[in-house]
Amino acid sequence: RKIWVGGLPEAASEDFLWGMMAAFGEVLEAKVHRSVGKRPCGFVRFSQQAEAELAVSTLSPFGRYAVKFADDKSGGAKRPFQVAFDPSAYDQQMAAGSFGGQAFGGGQAFGGGHFGVQAWGG
Repeated sequence: RKIWVGGLPEAASEDFLWGMMAAFGEVLEAKVHRSVGKRPCGFVRFSQQAEAELAVSTLSPFGRYAVKFADDKSGGAKRPFQVAFDPSAYDQQMAAGSFGGQAFGGGQAFGGGHFGVQAWGG
């Protein structure tokens, strides 16, 4: 029921994270973690496993933020950077404007404090 969201903007807050995930179900907890020299990441706990699965399956393909299950115990060594990230795919999506389309309200998706209406095509 808990997911991890990586690569958040520097200005991200718990409210930002909560609002981003509220469209997928009942958010019980949202925390932003900051480390020196790294972009913030967050942890979100949903009331139901199905809500967490919906958030991961919906947001993961967009690539704007890394979204995965926080309690994934797949084990093994960390993946090399080249395997975990394909910078050329990210650059192609940015060049094509894939991150500001209809699904995310024309680029105003999670800004301005108006979650829900603007976040999904408002």
